[in-house]
Amino acid sequence: MTKKRNRIAAPPRRAGPPAHWDDPIVAHDVATGDVAAHEPDPPPRVVVALFGDLGNWIPKGEPPDRTAWFLAQDDAGLVEIFDRLPERAMPPQASRAILAGLRSFAVDQSVTLQRYIGPTGSIHYGFHVDATLEQVVESFEQDGFEVVDAVRDGRVLVVPGDDG
Repeated sequence: MTKKRNRIAAPPRRAGPPAHWDDPIVAHDVATGDVAAHEPDPPPRVVVALFGDLGNWIPKGEPPDRTAWFLAQDDAGLVEIFDRLPERAMPPQASRAILAGLRSFAVDQSVTLQRYIGPTGSIHYGFHVDATLEQVVESFEQDGFEVVDAVRDGRVLVVPGDDG
């Protein structure tokens, strides 16, 4: 006599990956791993300086209380100072001379600037014709920046423990 075995029919074959492959991965389903990877990114930083603190990098005769800044090129899109604080026109020759001085300063002080603004392939710099130091600082803070005051006597100072 032959015994019949109960056979459980296999489910029909489906083409493609199992249905659960399309399910979203929820954070609690993933191993936590490195805690530092889950911390929010630090805010971008900007170094601000008065023309008087930039020394010989700025052409003679420029107001020493005018404010300049230096930040990582990748963060330049966050800056809304000229939308927030429109400025009056300046003679192009004077503006070019100031920007050339800021560029030379950024090149010369690149290593120490990057201690504050972070590693970058290019340093963005600028100045405002009309805004006070306080207005510039407030504008950058509204844009989410941490403002650093680290320029004296034509160079970026490095204070141990103050380089982010």
